[in-house]
Amino acid sequence: RMPLPDLECTLQTFHAISKMDVGLFDAQYRCIRNLSACGTTFCQELHKHRPFLKMCLASDKRAFLQVEQSGAAGRYTCPFGFSEMLVPIFENDVVVAYLIGGPAVEVDGNGQPVNGTDDDLPLEFRTEARRALLTKIPHYTREQLDAFYQTFLLFAQYIESKGFLSAQNRSLGQMIKAYICANLGEKITLADLSTKLHCSTVTLTENFRHEFGITIAQYMTGKRICLAKKQLLETGNSISEIAESCGFSDLAYFSRCFRNTTGQSPSEYRRTRNQTDNEKRGCKKTPHPQASES
Repeated sequence: RMPLPDLECTLQTFHAISKMDVGLFDAQYRCIRNLSACGTTFCQELHKHRPFLKMCLASDKRAFLQVEQSGAAGRYTCPFGFSEMLVPIFENDVVVAYLIGGPAVEVDGNGQPVNGTDDDLPLEFRTEARRALLTKIPHYTREQLDAFYQTFLLFAQYIESKGFLSAQNRSLGQMIKAYICANLGEKITLADLSTKLHCSTVTLTENFRHEFGITIAQYMTGKRICLAKKQLLETGNSISEIAESCGFSDLAYFSRCFRNTTGQSPSEYRRTRNQTDNEKRGCKKTPHPQASES
């Protein structure tokens, strides 16, 4: 029986299949592992020029933030026309790492770059030697890039399901988030967190605020309100039942928090959202009764 691949083997496999670089970054966007293809030499040349390096880093940072906020994988084009892929890795509903793949040059059916990466190079790179470096970066059609993206998602899901990125690779703030997400329906106190994570309440609060810019209570309330909104729309449970299942022991406090976040009471939110959904469904055109007759 063949052994299942570990994290390193998983990254190496996609790298070998796609010929793209594969990078693994932690939740603070710090590189954990990077497998570079020969084509990266071009990017390394770009990064020797500080203005170009800043452009690349800013582009990557925007992509990281967008994926972090949406919680969904995505693709983007760097300032120099290269295609990149970025996938979040979750543990207990918390992003613990990011998998990034690329660069690749998208080409049309005639093999010509779609985003003009050749002709639109910075002046410093319009030399035959540096153009030759560009040809070493993988060139793929849109259909091929779509296929690689779907494969990349499967590799990311495998890494996530096997728990390769254990708690030892996470910051204290990420571990706090993971505990909260796993216990939203329970009463959670700083004392509980202190006991579970083996540090003082002061250390907990200071680290969390420094890492994420909000308090633990603000984060916990936000996650509970998100869960409550989901239950309001997807279940027929009463407001009090939903409040309790989301960790709010006081119905009045739940309603106040919900209104502060959404501008509506829980019942108003449920009614208006359901009404909007019904109106959208009602707007869908249905075939004329005679249309199906033959």
